[in-house]
Amino acid sequence: MEHQVKKALAIIEVAKAPSNEILHVLRELQLLSSSSVKMNRVPMVELGVVQPLLRLIRRCMSYEVMTSAACAVLWNLAACSENQSRLVDEGCLAVLREAVVPPFEHFETIGNALHTLIWLSVCRENQVAMVEYGLVQDLLALSAEIPEAGPK
Repeated sequence: MEHQVKKALAIIEVAKAPSNEILHVLRELQLLSSSSVKMNRVPMVELGVVQPLLRLIRRCMSYEVMTSAACAVLWNLAACSENQSRLVDEGCLAVLREAVVPPFEHFETIGNALHTLIWLSVCRENQVAMVEYGLVQDLLALSAEIPEAGPK
């Protein structure tokens, strides 16, 4: 697993633009961090996967497939209680905030970012950080902007 993660990070870091290779790497990281291999989640964070993912999300914000896949990896990593404080310490709130505040064009990215935020909010200190960061107001504004679902 360590070799796969390091190889994936190298590809993400040198990429100048979105590509099928990056998407493949993100899918691989998603599988490595999925619920069937929970034991990989802490080592992946320790190997430094968070910062490259955050940089990729910022760099590729207009490419939903990329941002959605990167947010899905963060979601998996955030589902591990041992990672929750560290993800916030590494700057996840700022990047996830950018992914969910209007104008929201990419619903899959928003969904994955929100799931990550939900997991991060399990940790009490992260709840405080989210309030101090203004994320609660942003999420309330987001909920007011989302079109109502259902028959009209």
